[in-house]
Amino acid sequence: MGHGFSAVLLVLSTGCTITTRTGGAASPEPIASNEASRPPRHRPAKPRPQSKPAEPAQPVEPTPTPPAPIRPARPSVRPEPGQDIKAKPTKPAPSEPAAPKPAPAKPEPKPAPAKPEPKPAPVPVPPKPPVVVPKPVPPPEPAKPEITGVRGFVAGMPAGLKAGLPDAYWVYFDDQGWHLRTTTDNPAVRKFGGQIFLAEGAMADVRAYRVEAQDRLKKTSAQLIDFGFETIGEMDGVDFKFTGSKCVQFKLLIDGKPKPTQIWLGANKVHPPGSDFAICL
Repeated sequence: MGHGFSAVLLVLSTGCTITTRTGGAASPEPIASNEASRPPRHRPAKPRPQSKPAEPAQPVEPTPTPPAPIRPARPSVRPEPGQDIKAKPTKPAPSEPAAPKPAPAKPEPKPAPAKPEPKPAPVPVPPKPPVVVPKPVPPPEPAKPEITGVRGFVAGMPAGLKAGLPDAYWVYFDDQGWHLRTTTDNPAVRKFGGQIFLAEGAMADVRAYRVEAQDRLKKTSAQLIDFGFETIGEMDGVDFKFTGSKCVQFKLLIDGKPKPTQIWLGANKVHPPGSDFAICL
């Protein structure tokens, strides 16, 4: 080669070209290629004019080439013929988003203190019922007839009243007081019984009329006369007075049965509406 230079082109696997000059003192410098992983392009060398015959070159021992630094391979880009290849700015790799900071943990709410269980209400004890002592029941009073009075009653003794008349009651009032008589014309015994009583006031001067041992006549209270006569062909009865009342009441039975049509009242000899009646003056 001319001018005593010899050049050796070495093609490394890394794609870098190193030129070694003989007779120079400078250390080889790596030249980075703009082309990534593309094989070098060879052009035919132009013939140089030879001025002088070249001296035989002295053999030069090759200088050991330091290994080229290994760079990461780039994607190969093949440009079209006649197109210049310019290095494209390398985009920085997208950085991974920073992991979100964990939110501060909320303190767990403290459990509310347990409420004490309500105590069951005491069961009320029912009071013991008072001991009721039954009161003695008084004996029933005799039935009182309805006080309505007797229409047509006139004071005075009935005309023709005497012993031996048919079975009947005779009741009248005169200046001597009140009078009750019983008569019968039947040879068999007839039983006359009943009560004479006051709603108010009191009985006074009670006397029997021809009452015999088998007959009953009793003043049981100040307002009540109880009687029972057995009459055979004669006339039995009772006389009485009373004070503090305008009405006197009668309950009259013959042989235990009510017979109002066999009861004669006053001087006009009227019948009462029933065997229970009242006479008011």
